[in-house]
Amino acid sequence: VSGGSIQLESGEGTATSSGTMILMSANAGSSGSSGHLIFSSGTAKSGNSGAVLIGSGSATAGSGGDVRIAVGSGTSGVGGFACLNAGRSTVMTGGKMSIMSGEGTATSSGHVTILSSNSGASGTSGKLVFSSGITTSGNSGSVYIGTGAATAGAAGSVVVSVGSGTSGSQGVMKLSSGRSSVATGGLISVASGEGTATSSGSILITSSNVGASGGSGKLVFSSGTAVGGNSGALCLSSGSSTAGSGGAVLVTVGSGTSGSGGTMSVASSRSTVHSGGAVQIVSGEGTATSSGRISLFTSNSGTSGGSGLLVFSSGSTCSGNSGGMSVGSGIATGGRGGTVCITSGSGTSGASSCILVSAGRSVGMTGGAITYITGEGTATSSGMVSISTANGGTAGPSGRLVFSSGSAKSGNSGCVSFGSGISTVGRGGSVQISVGSGTSGASGQLCVAAGRSTLMTGGKLTMTSGEGTTTSSGCIQIISANVGDVGSSGRLVFSSGSALAGNSGKVWLGSGAASVGSGGCVSISVGSGTSASGKSLSIIAGRSTVATGGLISISNGEGTATSSGTIILTSSNAGIAGSSGALRFSSGSALTGNSGGMVLATGASSGGRGGAVLISVGSGTSGIGRFAVVDAGRSTTNSGGLIDIITGEGTASSSGRLSILSANGGASGSSGLLVFSSGSTLSGNSGELRFGSGASSAGSGGSVS
Repeated sequence: VSGGSIQLESGEGTATSSGTMILMSANAGSSGSSGHLIFSSGTAKSGNSGAVLIGSGSATAGSGGDVRIAVGSGTSGVGGFACLNAGRSTVMTGGKMSIMSGEGTATSSGHVTILSSNSGASGTSGKLVFSSGITTSGNSGSVYIGTGAATAGAAGSVVVSVGSGTSGSQGVMKLSSGRSSVATGGLISVASGEGTATSSGSILITSSNVGASGGSGKLVFSSGTAVGGNSGALCLSSGSSTAGSGGAVLVTVGSGTSGSGGTMSVASSRSTVHSGGAVQIVSGEGTATSSGRISLFTSNSGTSGGSGLLVFSSGSTCSGNSGGMSVGSGIATGGRGGTVCITSGSGTSGASSCILVSAGRSVGMTGGAITYITGEGTATSSGMVSISTANGGTAGPSGRLVFSSGSAKSGNSGCVSFGSGISTVGRGGSVQISVGSGTSGASGQLCVAAGRSTLMTGGKLTMTSGEGTTTSSGCIQIISANVGDVGSSGRLVFSSGSALAGNSGKVWLGSGAASVGSGGCVSISVGSGTSASGKSLSIIAGRSTVATGGLISISNGEGTATSSGTIILTSSNAGIAGSSGALRFSSGSALTGNSGGMVLATGASSGGRGGAVLISVGSGTSGIGRFAVVDAGRSTTNSGGLIDIITGEGTASSSGRLSILSANGGASGSSGLLVFSSGSTLSGNSGELRFGSGASSAGSGGSVS
C-alpha cells in the first residue's frame, strides 16, 4: 500500500486571511551559502514517481493568488539561474512542459510574459533562447510561436521585434531554417492568414523609416551562394485567381526631395565559362482575349529638366560579337501582326529631337548594314515602306529627306540604289521621284547630279528604260508639265557643262541600232499654239574665239543593200490665210575674210548615175507665179562673183545637155520671155555676151543656131 501523507497547513481565518506558510533555509553566516530548498517526490522502481504541484487556491469572490518562483539577488558574480526541466526518459518521449496563463471564462485569458531582466549601468540584458533540443538519429523538435484561433473575433497578432537603442548599430533579427550536411536545407515559409470569405492577409516586409540623417535600411531578397550546383531561384509573383484577375506585382523606388532618384536595376547572373543568364519580361497570357501589355517608359519630368533616357542595348564584348537586339511584334494565326512604332515625342519649344538608326562601326571590316523590309504577303501584296517627313506647320517648310552614302577617305563612297523588285508573272513596280506642288512662289527643283572628281572624269549619269525581252523596251519621256491658265510650260535644256581648259562634252540624240528591223525615228519638233507666231527651232554649232566654229552635219541613214535615206527640209503648209514659211540656205557674213561657200550637189555613183539637183518654185492658183533667182556675190572693190552653169562630163560619150527655156504658155497668153543680157555700167564697158560651141580635137565643132 501507499506510504503515509504529510500535509502542512496554516491556520484558517474564518473572517480574514488564513495564515502564511514560509519554508526557507536560514541565512548563511559570514562565509558559505544559505541552505538548499528541495521540493521533490521520491524515486520509483516500477511505477511513476510522484507529482509535485505548486499552486495557489481557488477564490470564489476574488482572484487566485500569485505563484512566483524567483532567484535571489546578489552583489558579486553571475546571478543564480532558474531552471524548469521536464522528466527524462531512457526508452520513451521525455516529459512535456506547459506554461499556460489563467483562463478568463467571461473576458480575456491572462498574459504569459517571458523576458530577461533589465541590464544594469553596463552590460546587456539577458538573452532569450527558444529552442528544441539536439538529436543524434532523429529529427529535432519543432518550435511553434502562434496565437490561438478565435470563433467570434480576430486572431491575435504575433510580433517579433528587436528593441531600440541610443548608440551604435541596432540588434539584428535573423530568421534561419535548418542546415543539412547531406540533403536540402530547411524551408522558410511566410504565409498570411487565409480569408475563407474575403481577402487573405497582406505580408509587409519593410525597413523602418530613417531618422534626421542617414538612409532607411536595405531590403535584400537573395538566394544563397552555391559551390558545385545552381544557386536558388528567386520568384516574386502573385497567386492565380479562378474567378478574378491575378494580383499586380509592383517594384518601385521611393521618391526623394534632393539628389538623383534611386536606381532600379534588374540584372541576370554572370557566368565565367558559359553564357550569362537571360532577363525575360513576359506579360500575362489572355487565353480568351488579348495578352497583357508591357510598358517601359520613364516618368514625366518636373517643371525643369528632361524626362529620363531609355537605353536598349546589348553589352560590349572583348573577342566575340556583341548581342543582337530585336524589336518586333508576335506572329498572328487568325489576324495580323501587331504594329511596331518608334516615335520621338512632340515639344513646344526648340527643334524636336531626332530619331537615329545607326548600324555598328567596324575598325577592320565593313560596317553593319541597315535593312528595312516590309511584311511579306504570301497571298497578296507585301507591305509598303513609307519614309516621309511630317507636314509643316502654319509657318516653315516640311522637313528634308536625305538619302546619301557616307564620305570615304581612300576608297569609293557607297552607292545609292532606288529600284523596284523583280516580278515573275507581272510587271516590275514603278519608281517615281516627284516634287510636291505648292500654291505660292516657284515650285521646288528636282536635281539629279553625278559625282564630282577633282582628279579624274566626273561621274556618268545614265537613264535606261526597262528591257523588253520579247517585245519593245520601255519608253523614256522627259517633259515639262502642262502650263496653268497663264505663263509658259517649263523649258527643257539638254546641254553639256562648260570647260576651262579642255573640250566641253558632246550631246548625242539618237535611236539604237536594230538587227532585224529599222532604227527608231528621231523627231525634234516645236509645239503648236493658238496665238502669235509659232516658236523657232534652232540648231547652232559651237562658237570659237580663236579657231574655226563648229560644224553642223545632217546625214541620212546608210542603206548598205539599197538606197540611203532621204533628207527633206520643208516648211509646213500654210493655213487658210498667209504663206508657207521661207527656206533659207545661207553662209554667215564675214568681217575680214571670205564668207562661207554653199554647195548643193548630189553624191558620186560608182555603178549608176549621179542624182539630179532640182530647184523649182511651187505652183499657185492666183497671181503671177513666183520667180527663181540665182544671184552671184556683189563686191564694192573688185569684180562681182561668177555664175557657172556646167553640164555633167561624159568621159566615154557626150557631156550633158544644158537647156534654158521658159515653160509652155497656157490656154491664153504667151510662153515666158528669155533674156540673156550683161548688166549696165556707169563709167566702163558693159559686159560681153557670147554664144558658142566648144572646140573638138577629133571631130567638128558643134552648131550654134
